[in-house]
Amino acid sequence: MSTKFICEKIEVEVERDNRFPISFIWRGEKYSITAIKSSWPDYGFGSSPAPKRVPWRMRHHRTYYQVETREGKIFELYFDRGAKEKIWILAREF
Repeated sequence: MSTKFICEKIEVEVERDNRFPISFIWRGEKYSITAIKSSWPDYGFGSSPAPKRVPWRMRHHRTYYQVETREGKIFELYFDRGAKEKIWILAREF
């Protein structure tokens, strides 16, 4: 399975009650999500080793989702709660 790195800000529509993504708009095209294949939190420091004493606010505060769209495409996106502006990022396409 090949992976295409994207890392672009997207608009996401979420379920009202539990805040799971149900669709997103990328480059002007709307993708309906038919399945959330997996999800996981990321509270790490990224790929660099964490210094011994780092404030908690330096950590990632993201929730990742691997989703399948109506067209059968698989994407990885995440909600970045740690940014000043709460944003969704389309990370990769599989």
